[in-house]
Amino acid sequence: MDIVVSMSEQEKRKTLLVFNCHEAWVYQLGALDFKLDIIVGLKGRYKAGWDEQMRPMPANGRVIGLEEALKEKQEYYCIVTHNITDLLDVKTRNEPKLIVLHSTLEGRAMEEKARRRPEELKDILRKYLATIGGHAAAVSLSKGQSWGWTETIVPFGINADDYYPHTGEEACGLRICNFIESKRKILLWDLHEKAFAGVAVRLVGHNPKMAGGKAAGDWEDLKRQMQR
Repeated sequence: MDIVVSMSEQEKRKTLLVFNCHEAWVYQLGALDFKLDIIVGLKGRYKAGWDEQMRPMPANGRVIGLEEALKEKQEYYCIVTHNITDLLDVKTRNEPKLIVLHSTLEGRAMEEKARRRPEELKDILRKYLATIGGHAAAVSLSKGQSWGWTETIVPFGINADDYYPHTGEEACGLRICNFIESKRKILLWDLHEKAFAGVAVRLVGHNPKMAGGKAAGDWEDLKRQMQR
């Protein structure tokens, strides 16, 4: 006699709810065996939707508005956020919540022109995560240390097979960075300009206030520029 064990669709393939920020980072979640609901239309973003100039939409992903995400009936395996605002936006949902620390505490305070001292921001986040049972993960040890979280460090990584072998026919450097004007201090941009004065360096990224650089057409274009 055959015994058939049925599994719900949720058990067959779980779903993550992810805020649309840092497309290059979110894109890597496509390697997981999870469906991705990616929240778009967020305030302060250069583009309302997913930015195809940075990365293509993950094959297992779909875009969703915040209001739609808050009303979604299915239970998410985890909600992935990138800042305190994201955490507050999903306070009405009860699923496990993760905040990914992409920058140092000091850099975040500087970038957002925070009125609170960095130590106050750290304390606020720690208390809020403790209240909701949330967790923090940092993309590097130095960034985790600045926030006081070193338990979970998930470094940046790439699939080398996604890229092309180097050909090097263009004698210049390549700096890939978005919105430098708002992050000059964080990026030590004055040092960058002094270090590469007189050296050919191409700037690639969304930098509308800076001359001489523009974003790649898409990820294929970006990879071909790196190859050359």
